[in-house]
Parts: sequence; C-alpha cells; structure tokens
Amino acid sequence: MTLSVVLVNYNTRDLTRECLASLYRETVQTDLEVILVDNGSTDGSADMVAREFPGVVLLRNPCNEGFSRANNQGIAVARGEYILLLNTDTVVLDRAVEKTLAFMRAHPEADVAGCRLLNADRSTQPSARSFPNTRNLFWLATLLNAVFPKSRVFGQFDLTWFGYDRVLEVDTVIGAFLMAKRSAFGLVGGFDEKFYFYGDEADLLKRMRDAGCRVFFFPGADVVHYGGGSIRNPLMYYRNLHNSYLRMLRKHYRGAEFAAALLFLKAAVAVRVPVYLAAGAFTFDRTYVAKAWYYLLNVFETAGLDLERGYRYDIN
Repeated sequence: MTLSVVLVNYNTRDLTRECLASLYRETVQTDLEVILVDNGSTDGSADMVAREFPGVVLLRNPCNEGFSRANNQGIAVARGEYILLLNTDTVVLDRAVEKTLAFMRAHPEADVAGCRLLNADRSTQPSARSFPNTRNLFWLATLLNAVFPKSRVFGQFDLTWFGYDRVLEVDTVIGAFLMAKRSAFGLVGGFDEKFYFYGDEADLLKRMRDAGCRVFFFPGADVVHYGGGSIRNPLMYYRNLHNSYLRMLRKHYRGAEFAAALLFLKAAVAVRVPVYLAAGAFTFDRTYVAKAWYYLLNVFETAGLDLERGYRYDIN
C-alpha cells in the first residue's frame, strides 16, 4: 500500500461528502486506502460515509474523543508507506495528493510535506509557520509582526513574508493537509492526545524535527481549506487555540525560557484587547469588539482564571 489518507469527522457531513468526492476524483493513479474516524457525530455523517463511500475504512467513536486521539486511531490501522492527514473541510484540486506524493518520492530528504492551502475564493491561505518561541512571541507582543509583516525577522512566526511560491523547509505545515512518511510517525509515536484540538500538529512536528525529520512546504499542489468546519463558536476557537499555545510552551520549554515565553504570550494577548476595541470604535464593526472580548477572556485564562467556568485549565 502506497498511501493511507486519514480523516477525522465531527458533524461535518456535507463538507465530508465534498472532501471525499474530490479526493477520489483527483487521486486515480495511486494505490491508496481512505480511513475516516467519526468522533460521535450526530448529523448522520458516519451513515452517509458508509452509504455513499463504501470503500472507506470507517471507524466510529461513541463520543468526541478529540482530534489527536482520533488521528492516532486512524494512523494505527493505516497500512501505507506514506500517510496523509486530511481535514474534512478541504477540497482536493488538480491531483494535489498525487503531486505532493511525487514531490516526496523525488526528495527522500522530505519526511513531511504540506501543500498550498487556498480560501474558498482561491486566494492563498497561510499554509506553514514557525514554532512559538521567546523571539516570535516577543514580536507578537510588540505588534512588530503586524507593523512589518514582510520582514523575515518580525514575520517569522506566521511566515507573513513568504509568498508560498517555492519549496521551503519550515518548522510546521498546517495540519489540514499533512503528508508524512509512515516511519516519521513511528519515531514519535503519533500525536500527543493531551492536545484535544489545535496545536496538535505543531507539537507532532516539533517532536519529529527533534528526532531528525525534515519538513517542507510544497507549492505545486493546491487544496481548498474552508476552515473551522467543526468549531462554529468563536469563543471556543480562541479558547482552544490559546490553550494549545500554553500547553506547547509548558511541554517544550523550561526555566527562564518558559517564563519569558509565557510573559510574551500574556502580553501578546493583552495588547490586542485595546487594539481591537479601537478598531471597532473607528469602523463600527462589532466583529472587532467581539475579538477584543475573546482576547480579554484569554488574558484571564492565561493567568489561570476562567471567567465563564471559574477553573484553571490543565496545561501540565
């Protein structure tokens, strides 16, 4: 078996149908298996897959086990030499899977590769970034990344200087489309299941790179990524994203380096509250005010206080 494609579904029936249809339509010359792990969906997703895509290996969880654990379930039964992790809110364009696979075969030094992600209007979406560290978080805290987005120094975290027009070795690619050698997963034992949602691929690739693997962005293949298919609550999105940063810092940094990184993360979150409030007042756009509120909640959560639930998040 050449390639195993692993998807995790949670209440994204229509998106999943479109994703699977595009995957089969655009991947015709590769020996592949498709594994879908359903995380206890209540919208009929699993039944739709069983009915309309009988060739898919369907694993049904009785409840939402989280993105990382579900991916590990799929990886555990995958038989391919290469494994592609593909989000269900994607649409494969113009043989993108086969083109990425051909790139990896032509470049044996590439243990992991991601392709170019596109928005629904076909504009380029950020498809790679750097790991959070004291330097990158300092640029976020001082807003220098926003003031000088084309700077290779200040724009390093989100790679805002990069045009996604050439092959580039990177820290991490976005997990919506992540192809890796099976052996790379074997080196690190898969995902850390403490990352329930978000930050999971950054942690995975940090451990892969620490083990000697190399990660590349490949511009020769395009995939539409709608984004946010499983999370429709903005507060939940910001909360999970922020908590993933906390866990990432706690896991990979120690001592003074951890303290500095955490301080800069707190500052990066806090400084965006007045910025978004000012933007909302100037433009009369309530979206900015909502973002300010979400960031304000994250400021208190960073300090260990959850305003809505009143407990500390587990970031051990």
